Amino acid sequence: MTRVLVVTAVELEARALARHLGLGRVGSPDWSHFQGGVLELMCAGPRAAHLAPRAAGIAPGTLVISAGVCGALSPDLAEGDLAKTRLWIETGALACDMESAPILEWAAARGLAGGVVRAVSDSASRGVPADLAALVEPDGRVRTTRAVRVVLSRPRAIADAMALRSGTTVALKSVAAALARLARG
Repeated sequence: MTRVLVVTAVELEARALARHLGLGRVGSPDWSHFQGGVLELMCAGPRAAHLAPRAAGIAPGTLVISAGVCGALSPDLAEGDLAKTRLWIETGALACDMESAPILEWAAARGLAGGVVRAVSDSASRGVPADLAALVEPDGRVRTTRAVRVVLSRPRAIADAMALRSGTTVALKSVAAALARLARG
């Protein structure tokens, strides 16, 4: 059976998907890396900045999947909807993320098949505030002290973070269900 490497941008995504899929932690405690059955799951950081060193030694024939959440651009998409990865330059994209393109390019450069399984975490009418987006470190982790500073400087950040957390939870459950079906197939 084909091995499946699932790559997320944010550690929170990796931990939640691993929990939903029943994957166990492996390797270094310095970054999120999980495995179970045909699935291997890792966090590569925003824009997949840490993908190459963390995915060194991936077996030939492995299917690489960019997974996690994305933001809706189309008002027809709701939280938890699985959006197709298709950029319609003329009509506009359905959803956006920052990691799928570099992940798929990395896979293609190594002769590996690739795909995307992402679900909407925030609707087109509600984006992620810049101060919350900036909390994600280059390694994919969210630093608690920085989050506290944001909340102290902008109390509305608590409500924004809770709304984002709710949408992310719904989205990651959809992604985990799709990945489980992929692993069984």
